[in-house]
Amino acid sequence: MQQTQHPTGRFRPAVLLAVATIGLILVPATGPTATTVQADPDAARARFESIVGRWQAVEAKAVPATAAPLPSGIRVVFDSLFALEAISKEVLPKEWSKLSGFQRNQLQAALAVALRGQATGFLGGISPGASPLNWVGNAARNGRVVLTYQVQGQANSRGVLDVEMLKDGSGHWRVQDLVWDKLRFTEVYRKQAEKTLKDYSFPMMVAQIRDAPEIILEDFEDGPVGGLPVGWTWRSQDDKEVKPYTVREERGNRFLVATDSGQSVILGKEVKWDLNAYPYISFRVRVNQIPVGGDERDDKKVDSAAGIYITYRKKLGLIPESVKYVWSSTLPVGAAVLREGTGRPWMVVIGSGTDGLGEWRTYAFDLRQAYRDTFGKNPPDKTEGIGILSDANSTQSKAFADYDDIRALRTVPKAVGSGVTQIMAPIK
Repeated sequence: MQQTQHPTGRFRPAVLLAVATIGLILVPATGPTATTVQADPDAARARFESIVGRWQAVEAKAVPATAAPLPSGIRVVFDSLFALEAISKEVLPKEWSKLSGFQRNQLQAALAVALRGQATGFLGGISPGASPLNWVGNAARNGRVVLTYQVQGQANSRGVLDVEMLKDGSGHWRVQDLVWDKLRFTEVYRKQAEKTLKDYSFPMMVAQIRDAPEIILEDFEDGPVGGLPVGWTWRSQDDKEVKPYTVREERGNRFLVATDSGQSVILGKEVKWDLNAYPYISFRVRVNQIPVGGDERDDKKVDSAAGIYITYRKKLGLIPESVKYVWSSTLPVGAAVLREGTGRPWMVVIGSGTDGLGEWRTYAFDLRQAYRDTFGKNPPDKTEGIGILSDANSTQSKAFADYDDIRALRTVPKAVGSGVTQIMAPIK
């Protein structure tokens, strides 16, 4: 029998993938509607099979198996079949109440994308007019309808699938759970999420669920316009300082604006991800004004128009090992410098002077190589967080820059390095 990789690392028969690809998603097996809504097996079955029929219609028009998302109309209908909010609560039962509305939407979208992708692959293996599902019967109990099917898989294997459905508050029958060979699909994603969150952060977990090529570390879309970004903090010594950062919106896109004239406040966000799985960093920066005479080598002039920290680890739980990508006023692109002092970051210059002021520029770097080229040893397996600093306190001038779309990547479109081309000595 053909084998395929299970989301949790185990293997399952290809027919189980076929079941998952039909979009049968996980939701709580119990709920208040189970005892208050009259079961209607015929209506539940009709709704479920109508969606499968729509997929077959798409396949009959020779939609290639490699087609990325399903056509928009099918995608909307597909998503409407499943109670994504209830499913998400089941996947993250302990964390759900702590998530922002934006994070909840991210999780629901990830679950929908994962299942849509599986469905597209499954439909590609079915001949036009063939039926992947053969109805066997149904049962109704306590307001719940359980539809039983025999499933035709891609490898011509057959198995029994139970589709559990409940009617939601708006009167629609939705898939709440499914059982295949005693395996409840709610457990698949719940265990995957639980395992990921033991070592990594929410963005990494979302990326894994949707098998995404990138982790959205921060895009500032969750932040209130005119306020500070959600989930970021600062050093306790800066509690009373004015924070020179604010979220703004431009043509429907939100980003972070930094306008420092002496505060020098570092914003930080704890976000842990697997550095071996996602070894590259990408971000966008738009520098508008540089500190006059800033020089990252000199303690008396150490100001940068823009700076993004990648913290690899904290020795003894306190002392960070970080690489900070900066836009320098005077140093050449590719210069790297480490000033004396405990916990100081390596600074790597990505932009210099007034060249490109007012332009959004996108950068990508190899984080593992950056660690080797600066700290001179192999990097750890995961990161600790990211940080942002635009400062002009040493030069008593002004720094003005915008930040957006900080992402960790599996691969990059072209070969990239660490950003380091020369090591410069600090000025003592």
